[in-house]
Parts: sequence; structure tokens; C-alpha cells
Amino acid sequence: MSIKKHLVIVAYRSGLEFDQLAAMIEEHAPAVRVFVVRDRRSYLRSWRIARRPTPVFSVTPLRRLRVPRGTVCQGKRLSKADELAALDAAGVSVPPWFLLDSDREVGDDAKALGEYVVLKPNVACRGELVRIARSKRVRWKPKYDEQGGLIVQEFVYTGRWPSSHRVTTLFGEVLFCLRVEANHERPPLEGRWKL
Repeated sequence: MSIKKHLVIVAYRSGLEFDQLAAMIEEHAPAVRVFVVRDRRSYLRSWRIARRPTPVFSVTPLRRLRVPRGTVCQGKRLSKADELAALDAAGVSVPPWFLLDSDREVGDDAKALGEYVVLKPNVACRGELVRIARSKRVRWKPKYDEQGGLIVQEFVYTGRWPSSHRVTTLFGEVLFCLRVEANHERPPLEGRWKL
């Protein structure tokens, strides 16, 4: 079967999963040639790819790549506050939280969440800089500006070893859910208030 369409998948990080995905698409739809590219400008390659109808898919917003024709479908980066607000609006149960984004008194707001709270940078990813703190010690620090503010969230005890869930969606459909549990070589948390 001859190639009738091209598909561009923008690989936002290195790894074989994009090449594997391309191979699966080509096997399932032999009339589609899949190009896995980085978010870089390459006029010669862009024109070569665009000789046929060419949708472009990128998990993250495109910065440099331009394809002369074709629909572009790209993800949008959201802050944690945006994500939590969207979940709240959709009726999904999330632990109570607020955004600390300025030098203001938050003592009562933080204490209302319990003796301990979870602090998360608003724009970091992959669990970076997440920590548990006593609610009475929550204060604004200028360094939080670089993180888009700080999410202050109720601490949810998940067992002796902290665990978290990540859900990846595409166009509103769940692709996969991942549960991560802390290393069992760490000292366990024997209870919610035994930090």
C-alpha cells in the first residue's frame, strides 16, 4: 500500500517510546508514514514531510518546529493550581488546598487543613521539591515566586510508605494510571500524626 499521509510526533524527551509508538501506528495504518522529530526548526525536513497531508502531534506546546501545512494538536502546560481547579470544577474529589502566591497571612488557612500539610511548587513537575510541613510553619518566601507560588494541600496519609498516583490522559481519555510508592528502605510513617 502506498503512503497517503504523514504524521509528525514531536518527542519532547529522549526515549524509545516515541519510536515504538510510530512503529505501532505504521503497522496498524500502512498508508501513514510517521516521523518522530524534536521541537527544532528544520525547513528542509519540514517541506519534505509536508508533501502529503500532515497532522502534527505534540504532548507539550511547540516552540520552534513549524510544518508548512497540516493540523497541529499540541498539549498545554498547566500549573498545579490550574489542574486542581479543573478537577474541582469537574467534581473530582481532591484534598483541600490553596495557592500561596503572595506575602500574606495564611496561618488560619493552613491550620484548617490539619496539623501537617503538603507543600508543592505550583509549576514544578515529577514530584520535585514536594515536602510535608507543620501547618503552623507555613510562610511566604520570595523563592516561591520562581515556582509560580506554592500549593498548600491537606496531608493525606497513604500508609507506612507514602504513595501517589499519576493519571495520563489524551483528549479527555485516560491512557494509563501509575501508582508510585516510596522506597521501603526509608523509615516508615507509622501514622498520620507520627511524622
